[in-house]
Amino acid sequence: MTPSRVVVDTSVLVAASLHREAGHREAAGVVSELGRQRIEIVVPALLIVELMSALSRNGFRAERVRELVAAYRAGRFTLTPVDLALAELAGDIALLHHVRGADCIYLALARELRLPLVTLDREQRERAPADVEVLTPEQALAAWFAKEGDRPSRT
Repeated sequence: MTPSRVVVDTSVLVAASLHREAGHREAAGVVSELGRQRIEIVVPALLIVELMSALSRNGFRAERVRELVAAYRAGRFTLTPVDLALAELAGDIALLHHVRGADCIYLALARELRLPLVTLDREQRERAPADVEVLTPEQALAAWFAKEGDRPSRT
């Protein structure tokens, strides 16, 4: 079943923006399909810093980075503040699952809102708490957006 809301990790948006990035096609495809289907993308406000940093380090001019971030924000993105409760939940995930700092924020947000997380980060997928559904862009495309004839049969 296609969700009405999802959490999307910065890794997906970076790959969607960079043609030479591994997983670009799938990342761009899932971001495009989420928009086309009007599915809300929930992200921590931390995304702004992460996205601006990654794109500028990959040669994007400051003006272009600001334009891309503004375009994402104007779309169906919901920016969620990282408050003390979310930070504490992320801290627990870090302690129990040995996930890196910012990655824990995305996992905590997905857990708190009971939403799937789409990410290209292997460690984030492998170490996610069992109660958080984590998919790659490729998996999300296949699970949520494959045409009926494209899905594998269950016979």
